[in-house]
Amino acid sequence: CNFTHAGSIKDFMPCYHSLSSKAESFVRSPLYKFNNLKTRDFFESIGVLSYSQDDGRIFPSSNKSISVRNALVKKCELNSWTFSLNTRIVKIENNNTGWLLKSDDGGCFIAKNLVISAGSPAWKYYNYSNQIFNDLKNLGVKIVNPLPALTPINIKNFNMKSLSGISFENASLSLINSDTKKSIYKNSGDILITETGFSGPL
Repeated sequence: CNFTHAGSIKDFMPCYHSLSSKAESFVRSPLYKFNNLKTRDFFESIGVLSYSQDDGRIFPSSNKSISVRNALVKKCELNSWTFSLNTRIVKIENNNTGWLLKSDDGGCFIAKNLVISAGSPAWKYYNYSNQIFNDLKNLGVKIVNPLPALTPINIKNFNMKSLSGISFENASLSLINSDTKKSIYKNSGDILITETGFSGPL
């Protein structure tokens, strides 16, 4: 669970990709207001010590994502936040004072501000399909077509399941066109063997 990156914040901007040429200008303001140094200080203030790897990625000293999760939950609880788990929101309405959310069990939530974190297009394989995008469109939100990001590669008939959990630093990767036998992509980096294939930054 690397939660930020070392180095100058000005070098972060080109790392944000979008179909729009305005991606860098879009992220510049929030990144400068709460930069990587402030991010690291914040996590330290809530009990998450960290270290920087040679490639600049900053990890919790525990090397466990649960450390980050537990610290964030505790901080939320100290600020009187509440969590409503296993609650399906079926309707979102925008009124003059903010947002009204209705759940499938008849409950209602009222919020001045609303952040929707619905995951990636991977969720299209579940029953709720593109419902969240449709709901947002109905609220007048312009939807930019999602782009893929870090994702594992699952392999049919994967024969390395017994090695699941083993990772390699600076592994080399080559993609070969099966017709021309020519290399179409080469890179190196960290890779992790999973139960169904490969994951990691590489």
